[in-house]
Parts: sequence; structure tokens; C-alpha cells
Amino acid sequence: MHNQNISSFVDHSINSLSWNFDFRRNLNEVEIEEVARLLQKVENIRLSQSRVDNRRWKLDLSGLFSCKSYRSFLSNNGIVQHFPPSSQIWKSKVPPKAKVLGWLVANRKLNTCDQIQRRSPFICLSPHWCSLCKAKEESFKPHFSPLFLHDSTVVEIVSGG
Repeated sequence: MHNQNISSFVDHSINSLSWNFDFRRNLNEVEIEEVARLLQKVENIRLSQSRVDNRRWKLDLSGLFSCKSYRSFLSNNGIVQHFPPSSQIWKSKVPPKAKVLGWLVANRKLNTCDQIQRRSPFICLSPHWCSLCKAKEESFKPHFSPLFLHDSTVVEIVSGG
């Protein structure tokens, strides 16, 4: 099934359209249920024969599937998030150190305590709270809410207060 057009799975009859997946092996019960759910989702989809038939992975700007983009999608609870392109960071009129910091934050590459702890669980890091505001755990966790967007001290510094 690799590198086939979507239309190769469609059986065009006179009055109806049916999907024809030619699997290489017999499916188990769980897979049969998954295919049944898939067929329910695509049963009302009609393909236009006048348009180009291609596949595009919408979770990555390149349009190509990657495990990294799917893992990111799942870790964000199914929310697709495309951060502004790197070119906006690099072309901004700020000092180079600020550009590098912005890029690190945007790409979740900044070493926060929770990330260091995940990479090296044998190292006991302390404190487990933000060293700026002493309030909550320093983290890049839920729905891309980095320290830089929610820490009151950082917000005050960035806003010029």
C-alpha cells in the first residue's frame, strides 16, 4: 500500500462509490473494528476526478509524515500547533542572544529542570519550582505553556514593567 494514490483505493461503480482496501494479510478483530470506524468516517467523502490526487500530512509544515510530528500532536492532546516560522525569530531586530533564546523557547530546547530530570533521572535537581518567582514547577508542559508565557516575573520584565 506504500506510495499509492488515494483514488487507487476507490471502486467507482455506476451509482455508488466504495472503498477497497486490499490488505496483504488478514486483519485481527481490533483491526477490523478500526477499519469499520475508518469506513464510517470516509463513507460520505467523494473524490473529485478533476483535482490532483495526493497525500499531505497536515501535522507538519513539510507535508510529510514524521513520528516526531505525530508524537508532538499526541502530547498536545490532539491540538495542532504551528509556532511562527523561525525566520520571524531570526529576522527580528533584537540582539543575537535574544534571537537564540527565542529560538530555544519556540522549539522547546531550553533546558528547564523538568527536561533535565527526564533526560537524567538519576540526577536529583532542586528546587522543583521556578527560580524567578518561586511559585510553580518550571516546565514546558500543558498545551505549550512555557515558563516564558506564564511566569509573572518574566511577563513583567518582557512588558517593560
